[in-house]
Amino acid sequence: DPDEADTVGATTLRPEHVTLHPDEGTAEFRFLGKDSVLWHKTLELPAQVQANLYELVTNARPSASSANSDRSHPTRDRPQLFPDISSRDVNAYLSGILPVLTAKVFRTHHATMAVRDSLEGSDIQADDPEYLKWETANLANLEAAVLCNHTKMAPKSWPRSRQRYRERREKAADRARIYQERLKTQRETLSALRKEAREKRQAAPEAKKQQVKARYQKRIGAAERRVERTRGMLYRARLSRDKIKAQYSIAFKKRTWNLGTSLKSYIDPRVYHEWGRQIDYDVLEKYYPKALRRKFAWVKDEALGAVQIPGEEPDGREKTSQVPGRAEEAHQAARQSQDGAPQRKRRSARRKDSRKGYATWALGLSRPSPRRRLRLAGS
Repeated sequence: DPDEADTVGATTLRPEHVTLHPDEGTAEFRFLGKDSVLWHKTLELPAQVQANLYELVTNARPSASSANSDRSHPTRDRPQLFPDISSRDVNAYLSGILPVLTAKVFRTHHATMAVRDSLEGSDIQADDPEYLKWETANLANLEAAVLCNHTKMAPKSWPRSRQRYRERREKAADRARIYQERLKTQRETLSALRKEAREKRQAAPEAKKQQVKARYQKRIGAAERRVERTRGMLYRARLSRDKIKAQYSIAFKKRTWNLGTSLKSYIDPRVYHEWGRQIDYDVLEKYYPKALRRKFAWVKDEALGAVQIPGEEPDGREKTSQVPGRAEEAHQAARQSQDGAPQRKRRSARRKDSRKGYATWALGLSRPSPRRRLRLAGS
């Protein structure tokens, strides 16, 4: 189809996608990748890599697959940098290094590590406001989206959204200023009342000192309660103001990045869940969308050891499996038995998630117990 987008991948790059800058020791890559997303970066390369890339560009030729086809293709028949290499060859090479390792698992590893590094470097504590935890989860997700180049067009409605954020911030700031001024006035009133109480008590006869003290204690107590009430209102107003600022900051930063793709397919949810447990924040419940909460419900089950899988315990009891991917398999199977949905697609998805779980464990994305390591080594 002449109207079809000219999208390429690492194995189908052509000479026009690479511009070498020998004097600077860099190479500029520019091409449309998956989903027609532009990949445009300039990278510094070692001298040997520069020489190899120059040789590949010079000796580019059509791929072997085009020679075996009876039909012409507008882009496949052009010279390529890697004419004898396909994505199958790449996956076969990776799986030779580590079983079930593929290009997708490789991307999953790097995306997950980007999230882990971002979360660990955030210095968020359990007693921090919830909006800060939400903002940190978003920023970590953004790191993975940028790494995977999951871009998108900015929404046409962004100018209106930005204006609404601005109006909300101004209203929240006005409320905070009102409570700040009210608190200042009430504190001044309380201070003056305490001073007046001391002076009246000192001036009163000895017989009436307790009476004067009791009268002013009641008034001072009421003033102190007003101060505390206003202090709470000021705290909530500032919290609301800062929350809106965080929401705007995240909306602005991610307006041209698709965070959902990496969250769904390239980030191991156990990294988020473990971080959330450390800071008292349910990431799966409060950050993941509803569809992904169902998809990754096995993460909580695995962490709690609540999913039962038949084992070889001496007493014949079922034991809890901690093997990555197996918890999700059991969880999905239990749900399948309840709702009666077709099993073939779910069974395939369970095998895929199980392979992904093993690979992420082997790449160091999880820290299994000794029993898990023994079971995985023997599988």
